[in-house]
Amino acid sequence: MKKYSTTERPVGYGKCYDCDLPYSDFPIDLGVSDEIWELISPTERGGGGLLCPACMVKRLSELIPKEQTGGAKTVEEIVIEYLEANGFDGLYEPSESCACDMADLIACQDYCSGCVAGYKHLCPTDCGDPDHEFHISAEKPKGDSDARQ
Repeated sequence: MKKYSTTERPVGYGKCYDCDLPYSDFPIDLGVSDEIWELISPTERGGGGLLCPACMVKRLSELIPKEQTGGAKTVEEIVIEYLEANGFDGLYEPSESCACDMADLIACQDYCSGCVAGYKHLCPTDCGDPDHEFHISAEKPKGDSDARQ
């Protein structure tokens, strides 16, 4: 479980340390006991940091030994296994402008019922959205100018 040092603090205040979701976008304000927070806190110093509810749950699930789950995989583990086994680079929502690559899978923290597997492409120069560097689509990359990273 990642513990951030003071030099690794995410850019900007009021964001989840793990996924950068702004606090104002948290679906609920979730509190846990001090004892639980010490186990999942994203910082090396006691009591510090901020996590969205989804990242809190993810960190809590990492504390449960596989033996206690009967060795069952998480949904994220199953999705990653499928994507890797079939040569995909990530997920995208065809009807929206939402995509995530393997390095930051399900970063939006939304229920991904409409997401499908896809291939990563460099963001075209005419994209006009400075908030991302890539697109994911059903189309496989063709050449060097559209190479995956």
